[in-house]
Parts: sequence; C-alpha cells; structure tokens
Amino acid sequence: MLALAGLKCSFKSKRYHKKGCMTMLEINEKLADAKFRMEHYQRLCEERNELVLKLDEAHRVYEMLCDQLEKEDRDVAKLNSLSMANLFATLTQRKEERLEKEEEEALAALRAVKKQENEISVLQFQLDALNQKLRELEKAEAEYNELLNLKKSLIDDPAIHSMERELEDITLRQREINEAMDAGDLVLSRLKDAREKLSSAAGWGIYDMVGGGMIATAIKHERISEAQASLQSLESDIRHFNKELNDVKLASASDLEMDSFSVIGDYLFDNLFMDWHVQNQVSRMQDVVDTSIDEVDALLQQLYRQQLANQQAADTLKGKIEERLASL
Repeated sequence: MLALAGLKCSFKSKRYHKKGCMTMLEINEKLADAKFRMEHYQRLCEERNELVLKLDEAHRVYEMLCDQLEKEDRDVAKLNSLSMANLFATLTQRKEERLEKEEEEALAALRAVKKQENEISVLQFQLDALNQKLRELEKAEAEYNELLNLKKSLIDDPAIHSMERELEDITLRQREINEAMDAGDLVLSRLKDAREKLSSAAGWGIYDMVGGGMIATAIKHERISEAQASLQSLESDIRHFNKELNDVKLASASDLEMDSFSVIGDYLFDNLFMDWHVQNQVSRMQDVVDTSIDEVDALLQQLYRQQLANQQAADTLKGKIEERLASL
C-alpha cells in the first residue's frame, strides 16, 4: 500500500522532486500499474465466481453419487444376508449372478465417488490459489483511488470539478432511490404476509362453515387476527413509502386505500349468516391486497429501472473523469 502521507506538494515541472514527494510522471506510472492490477483483480473475481459455482455443483453431484453408492451397498448386503431377496435368488438359482451384478454396480458407484472426490480436490485447490492471488491484489483499487484523488488535488481543472459535482448529485439521488426501494420492499413483504394469512383464514372459514367444529373455528379466528395485525401495521409503512417516493419524484402509492385495510368483522356470533359475512369480508380483503401487491411491485420496478440508469450514468461520469485526468 502506498504511503501517501506527505506526498502532496506543488508540482511546477516533472523535474521537481524531493524526499516524500512524487513527480506527476511518477504518479501517472503508479496509476497505470494500480489500474492494471485492479482490472486483473476484477477478472479474477469473475473467475472465482465461476469456480465457486462449479465447486457447488461438484458437491451436489458428489452427494448424489454417495447416495447411489449407499443404495448399491444395501443391495449387495441384502443378497448376502438372511432375507427374502436372498432366499428367492437362491431358490431360483440366480443368486451368484445377481450378487455379481450388484457387486459390479457397487464397485462402479465407488469409482464414481472417488473420481468426484478428486474433482472436488482439484477445484478446491484452484479456488484456494485464486483466493491467494485475490488477497495479493485486494488493495489495488484503494491504491488506485488514492493516487487518483492525489492527482485531482494537484490539478485545478474546471471540467473535472463540474463532472464531480454532477457525480455527487447522482450519488445523492441513488441513495434516495435505495431508501425508497427499502421502504417499498417492507410494504410488499407485509402485504404478502397478509395475503398468506387471509388465504389461510379463507380456507379455515370454509371448513368451519361446513361443520369443522370448534378447532376449525378457533384456527379461523387466529388466522383472521394475524391478518388484521399485518394489515393494521401497513398504514405507517405506506406513509413512509410515499414520502420516499416523493423524494425521488415518483408517483406515490396513495392509491393504496388504507380504509380498505379495515378490521375484519369476525365477531362472537358464529351462526351461518355471520360466517358468510366474514367469508365475504375475507374475500374482499384478498382482492384489495392482491391489487395493492401489483401496484407496489410496479412501483418497485420503476425504482429499479431508475437505479440502473443512475448507476450507468455514474459509471460513465467516473470513466470520463479518469480519462480527463489521464490526459492531463
């Protein structure tokens, strides 16, 4: 890691140099080296991700092969033990033939397991070696950014300052979009939880109406109470979501009708009329919740597209700043 403390000094020419300072030429050379190592690190990260997927798949295949080996071993053991399979094979004079076949299959399964163990060992060795390389290069990006900031501090360029201000605005907007998405995810999670509880309440309600008894009635009441709790907690969450949407100038979720999330009237009168009334209330709430889920999901999709566009704009600006610095 470069020790940059004390490196900042005035550069009047490439010849200017004293202990603790670097010339602009030296900074550019170190920048080029750090960028090469940073890009190498990124390529190795991609290789590592692919290798991890291969290793996961190899472990999955290994477990499957081990299960197959256990099955083949059990088949051999059955023929060698006092069992109906053994007796039947002996009576039909096919025991030796079947035993030989099962032993061959068990041996083939064992060879497959050993081969897969070797495959896993090779992949793990490659992954360990790759991780070691990544550890050696992990500071390259921080080093590159430090050098870049040092160079920026030594160059007074209006174009760079303008792009940096634009980048700050994009970063702020990205933070607001992320906050809106977090708020929307919470609303969506609560709505889905309520939908699950309402679906369960509807099922138990039907069972209760056709004579499910006291247990069905009790479970129905419990599920409705759980759905009520989920719906009642939505008001503050939706209000917070709307606030975050306003911050990013996106249409709010005001169409989510809070009055619709009213308490479901499942009272103590468990007669047929009240059962039908409660069942209709639950059905109506299911429709409201489903509609709300679709709306929130659509808003989250809009936020995701904005997030993606913002990130692309930020990456483009960063590239332009780096190009500008490299040209100076």
